[in-house]
Amino acid sequence: MNFILQISKYIIGIGLIVWLVSTGQIDLNSISEISSKTFIIAMILSFASLFFATYRLRLLLKTQHFKVGFFETYKLNMLGIFYSLFLPGGVSGDILKGFHLLKYRNDNNSKTNIITTLFLDRYLGLYAMFVLASIVSIVTDFQSPKIEYVKYIIFVITAGLTIAPFCIYFLIKVLHDYHLLKRFDYLYGKMIKVKQSIQKFMKFKLLLTSVFLGIIGHVLTILIIWTISVDLNFMIGLYNALIVSPIAFVVNLLPISPGGIGIGEKAFKELFLLYGIEGGATVFFISRFFMYLPGVYGAYVFTQQKFSLKRD
Repeated sequence: MNFILQISKYIIGIGLIVWLVSTGQIDLNSISEISSKTFIIAMILSFASLFFATYRLRLLLKTQHFKVGFFETYKLNMLGIFYSLFLPGGVSGDILKGFHLLKYRNDNNSKTNIITTLFLDRYLGLYAMFVLASIVSIVTDFQSPKIEYVKYIIFVITAGLTIAPFCIYFLIKVLHDYHLLKRFDYLYGKMIKVKQSIQKFMKFKLLLTSVFLGIIGHVLTILIIWTISVDLNFMIGLYNALIVSPIAFVVNLLPISPGGIGIGEKAFKELFLLYGIEGGATVFFISRFFMYLPGVYGAYVFTQQKFSLKRD
């Protein structure tokens, strides 16, 4: 049954791309119109974005006393990108990254520490996108009511992402302090481990630095999309791209097709149209190549089966 489900998601992803191409929403001829200058810039931006994502992940891993070299963490992220190409949703690579990290945990780490770290890494990256979009929304004057509507959605999501961690931590603290799960030994033990793991991250400087790194990485990723849109004469504007991109990336995370293929393209098409600009699906389809480019080395690591985390 699971095999059939996975195959069906491949069919959905491929079917969406075929439909977008056949209806002219993705113009494959535009690929040949990308200049060599744009190609080089987008490629550099892709690896630079991953650099800051790697720095954030390594920072969080070190907080959990998981010592791993920077380049090894970089390889881990590239491997995660490779996995996300073949598994449904944009976060599927994180699951298998966790699998690799679990194999190399030490006495100071547990499965809970690794899972919590990877979850927080993804969460802070998402939070950084919406914080940046909120800031840009405040300083940008909108003419369209539709864009105003998107702005309010972004504010609500940002507020929710800000409050949610405190609510979760408070809930865990109440359950722990009042021994509400004491009768359930397994759940109680897990809850204590999660609480201890979260407490290690409760450092303002660590969280602020992680969000800042996420903002830099996100800006570099959006610069890929913006650079390609400029080269193809789909001038959306950098500020506009920063505002709508978080929503499109969240849609891309839905586990409907491998890597969100087809889903993200349709989302960017609709969000570009809010500005009266065609070509959103084409721009994101081409941008995917550069975003997934580090996964090529991830494929090499996977096929050679020489991936190992070198301890500091």
